[in-house]
Amino acid sequence: MCKTETAGIQIPETQIEKERRERNEAICKEFTDLAPKVVEQGYKPYRAITMIAEKYRKTPAGIISILQNAGLYTNSKEYVESIQNTEAENAQQENE
Repeated sequence: MCKTETAGIQIPETQIEKERRERNEAICKEFTDLAPKVVEQGYKPYRAITMIAEKYRKTPAGIISILQNAGLYTNSKEYVESIQNTEAENAQQENE
């Protein structure tokens, strides 16, 4: 059970908070697995977001909010650029 610290007092996590945290972690993991594959196929990361939203019965905006809070996503353009930079770095390391 995760605990939150507020003003030096540790507050135990409720069951609902635990379920939400676990769901959000699963969403983040799925995004990190799925989005690079989608981008490599020439699509925007929004396609992965909508697929995840359908699976978890959330809106795409809700999924984006979860991803932004986790620091995984800011916007489509920046995400695609980061994937391309990572691919370029990997290709450069393979050539060395």
